[in-house]
Amino acid sequence: MNKQRIKSKAIFFAIILCLFGCNSSTTPVQFDSAEAMVESAKSKITSIEQSTLFEKMEEGEMFVLIDVREREEHDAGYIPGSVLIPRGVIEFRIINPEFWDNEGMYEPLKDESIILYCRSGNRSALAAEALEKLGFTNVYSLDEGFNGWKELHPELVELNIPPVDPSLLGPAEEETAGGSC
Repeated sequence: MNKQRIKSKAIFFAIILCLFGCNSSTTPVQFDSAEAMVESAKSKITSIEQSTLFEKMEEGEMFVLIDVREREEHDAGYIPGSVLIPRGVIEFRIINPEFWDNEGMYEPLKDESIILYCRSGNRSALAAEALEKLGFTNVYSLDEGFNGWKELHPELVELNIPPVDPSLLGPAEEETAGGSC
């Protein structure tokens, strides 16, 4: 009888251990600050230096260049050839064929080289980590972001110049804009 009791207790504890100790769900990592979260992301992703991006562009290497900043930041200046996908929506747009069609581009493959940039390299690190979680395998974050790029390559910065609103033109300017010489 004693052996039977010990065996029953062992089975009971094994079941309890399996139910509670082998739980597959994990508690998400919590951070004390946004900076700590960025540092964690930077330790997990691959970054690319300004000079390496420049070389890839010069050599005509194929890659997708994504600006993860907001529209206003992008309009104030961007790296030529980049497509704007703000960090807040990148997980949704990167895999949306309609988005890429509207951009006149093809949807990137999971193993294609993708280079992300933001102002300083923090948001792009977080975005790179998110894309890796979606299964993209060749994702890079540009060190020092757009700030570093425009410092090293000011000649390779494009601006979105908004069209002139005719209602803002004065009478003399309207005549010139209308074609009268």
